Amino acid sequence: TGSSGTEMILFTSNTQGAINVISSDPLTFSTANTERARIDSGGRLLVGNTASSMNAAADNLIVGSGVGHNGITVYSAADGDGWLIFNDGDNANLTGTINYNHASNYMAFRTSTTERARIDSSGRLLIGLTASQTTDSNAHSKLQVASSVGPNIGFGNNSTDINDDGR
Repeated sequence: TGSSGTEMILFTSNTQGAINVISSDPLTFSTANTERARIDSGGRLLVGNTASSMNAAADNLIVGSGVGHNGITVYSAADGDGWLIFNDGDNANLTGTINYNHASNYMAFRTSTTERARIDSSGRLLIGLTASQTTDSNAHSKLQVASSVGPNIGFGNNSTDINDDGR
């Protein structure tokens, strides 16, 4: 317990532990006398940033300072996958995902648990396919679309006029 009585580090013998800041102050992490990360009173994790005034729709994890280059790296094995998973329940469903497969070097996009699009290692955008359907030896078809029902591509001049007669 700190001198003010509001800070606490507690580890018990039954493998439960706690690091608490009972006041509304953030829990901060510093190296070389510079703050690198914090958990604010709203439970948001900020890495390289101290301002938690980002859009509330996506402010649980904020990475970057707004200066220079910032980003997130998913570091996977050469034969592994990197994932960003969107889920609406406490389960293992792959409801919505962005997945990078290092072994075959493709990026796949899922909605409603089904793969909908893939960018393969040749830069082809495959919609409704998981492998290129190009039959020519030069594989020039950079956009490939397949569907078992309905048209593959619709064109229109506004959001209410989509031509679905052509395939």
